[in-house]
Parts: sequence; C-alpha cells; structure tokens
Amino acid sequence: MQASHTLNTDPAPDALSIHRVPAGRGLAWLASGWADFRRNMAPLAVLGITLLLVSWLLVGSKGGFISVIISIIYLGVAAAYCRMGDRGEVFLAGSGTWRNPALWALAVVAGMASVAMVGVVALAAVAGFSTGVRPGAPVGLGWFYFFGAAQVLITLLVSTIWMAPALVVNKGAGVVQALRLSVVGSLRNPLAFLTVLVLGFVLVVVASIPLGLGLVVALPMLACAAARAADEIVA
Repeated sequence: MQASHTLNTDPAPDALSIHRVPAGRGLAWLASGWADFRRNMAPLAVLGITLLLVSWLLVGSKGGFISVIISIIYLGVAAAYCRMGDRGEVFLAGSGTWRNPALWALAVVAGMASVAMVGVVALAAVAGFSTGVRPGAPVGLGWFYFFGAAQVLITLLVSTIWMAPALVVNKGAGVVQALRLSVVGSLRNPLAFLTVLVLGFVLVVVASIPLGLGLVVALPMLACAAARAADEIVA
C-alpha cells in the first residue's frame, strides 16, 4: 500500500470558499455516489462491511461514541478513494488516509458532539413530556416538542459533519474550518442538502431491512455522495 504522490492542485485551505449550487444537485450527488460505488465496488464494499462489523460489535455504553469516530474515519477514507479514483490511482485503505491526524481530531470532536447531542435530546424529551402532561395541555404535545427538537438537532449535527471529513482529507482544511464550511455550506444550499439528508435516511432504512445487508451498498454510496458535494460546494 503506497501513498499517492500526485501533485495536489487544490486551493490552499485559507482560500477555500463556499458556493451556491442548483437545488437539484442533491440528486446528482447521490447519482455520483452510486457511480463511484459501481466503479470501485470491491474496496468500497469491503470498507462498508468493516464499518458495519465494528459498529455491530461496539454495543454498549461507549459504543456510540466509538462508532461515530470510526464513521468519520470511514467518510474520510471513502472521500480519498473517490478523489484518487478520479485521478486513475489504485490504492487500498485510503492510501494511509486513516493515519491523518486532522481526520482523527475531527472524529473525536464529532464523537463528543454526538454524546452531547444525546444529552440535549434527553433533556428535550423530559422538558417536552413535562409540558405535554400539564393540565389542559393537548395530548401528545410534549412528544411533538420532543421530536421537533430532536429533528432540528440531528439535522444540525449532520450538516456540521457530513462534508467535513472530505474537506479535511481532500481540501486540507483544519478541523474547525472543515466543520464551519460544512454547516455554512449546507445552510446556503438547503434544498440540495435536505435532498441528500431525506433520501439518504430513506435509503438507509430500506437498506437495513434485509438484516442490514443493503448497508454494504448504501453507506459507501452516501459517503461518496458527501465527497462529491464537498467538491462542488467548497472550492
């Protein structure tokens, strides 16, 4: 396994800027993700299977935190694979991408953010339920508040991290810069982002039905779609 020696012609990290894209680009990113998976099916499937096996084994109090870290590393490796595939380079395991210290720092930050989000969602559930059970409050109002708050938090978290690994690996962005570019880029392209978020969620649910076997295809497809989005939105 050899690292790539191809000259990186990307803009310097300090020069990265956010671009608006047509609303329909979300579908195009998903289509590109599917094309990337078909082109590099074997290695991406192996990476997907590895991620699933590790996630299934990490059942416990700390499993969620570690699973998020591994997922971020996976997104970074998949992004590198897509980029190097465009250049006609052949490599294994991201050609050392998994050793990128900035990618690991990003993974730890994302893991901590996910733990914090779980705590906030739990507080929202308690607050929402308490509101819903007050005398005179409509039945189910508390759960409405809870699910509404949870969806907002989840959407914000996804917008913050979905492009960040690709920005760190392919654009050389720093951790804070990558997180900022990811969330601001998502907010400036809401329809394209929400298209990927909603259809990606549906895809994962459907792929999970046959014992989760469909995730071997869905996960690398979505990872490559995120990398394509990062290439277009941030340049």
